[in-house]
Amino acid sequence: MPIVLQNLITFSLGLIDTFMVSQLGNTEMAAVTAANVPVFLLISIVFGVQSGLGILVSQYWGKQDMKSISRSIGVAAAAGVVVAALLAAVLFLWPVQIMDLLSNNHELSILGAPYLKLIGISYIFNMLSSVYASAQRSAENSSFGMKLFGASTLINTGLNYLLIFGKLGFPMLGIQGAAIATLCSRICEFLICVVYALRD
Repeated sequence: MPIVLQNLITFSLGLIDTFMVSQLGNTEMAAVTAANVPVFLLISIVFGVQSGLGILVSQYWGKQDMKSISRSIGVAAAAGVVVAALLAAVLFLWPVQIMDLLSNNHELSILGAPYLKLIGISYIFNMLSSVYASAQRSAENSSFGMKLFGASTLINTGLNYLLIFGKLGFPMLGIQGAAIATLCSRICEFLICVVYALRD
């Protein structure tokens, strides 16, 4: 059940952004929806690395081979970050061009480009936290990922409210606010993993 909830929370992050941005208008919602299409490729890569690592860690955990577990986490994190960083760089450097491939409305491309630029960067941090959560899950700590991504979703939702709509003295940033909120929540989940790893 924790694993089911973790995956549900992970895939709902983009939906929360889309839902909250939809309060700004149909054009903004369409821009974020289009921007989330290439992000699905990043999500798939994260899921693939996470799944592969889980199989290895489960085997090594059964043997209590901690050195091999650490090596597997390191290799998965390095490989995953390289791929995520390359895709993030492409999204950051050519967001409008990529959006134009997904939509025949150039106005949507211009509107969604700032969102796409930051979302790509957020998945570098998400890759690292997903790798660590997968290792914990395979080492009989299945609730860690659920708690981690649950906290990340709460942070994202709260920051969305503050930054999209400009509440409590924060600037009203609209679509860009949703991207900043997602990036901040991904950084927070990565920092939680670092603290947990240092203590465990």
